[in-house]
Amino acid sequence: MPKSVPSHSTVSAVRGLWFVFNQDGHTFAIFASALTGKEEVYLDGQLVAVRRKIAFTSAHTVQAGEREYTITLSTPNLKNGVFHATLAQSGTVLQGWQTRYVTRQSTVTSIATIVVAGALVFMLLRDGPSPWYLVYGVALVAVGSLAWATAGKGYGYVVEPLTLVQST
Repeated sequence: MPKSVPSHSTVSAVRGLWFVFNQDGHTFAIFASALTGKEEVYLDGQLVAVRRKIAFTSAHTVQAGEREYTITLSTPNLKNGVFHATLAQSGTVLQGWQTRYVTRQSTVTSIATIVVAGALVFMLLRDGPSPWYLVYGVALVAVGSLAWATAGKGYGYVVEPLTLVQST
């Protein structure tokens, strides 16, 4: 069943990958499911090709007016969740997108932050009773450090432009 083509490239491990290209007055899009291997190619919002293929590289040829374009989907690094999609004409790549999986901050950074916050709490509170504002302030710093260390920048897929190498 045809899907509604998004206005920009998006990626989700559950909802699939969308790579969208705007070129020469046309909108090209390829949808791929990482779960089922299903690929759908759209030209100006209309479904023009469907296939199920589980491979590291897949190419689709699309005719738009008088011009022929090739949309290529590849997986250069499956382990790290890296996907590339390119739009080419006559063998020349015009545009490209790539995915990258972003992870939380490293475990070492998180552990170091928690240890430093714990040491700060211990040093300030070890000499017996402390004023209430100092206790609450140190507790706030400790909780904030713990939240920062475990939350980081988040995680998930991001889509970014593929750096194209121009041949001379």
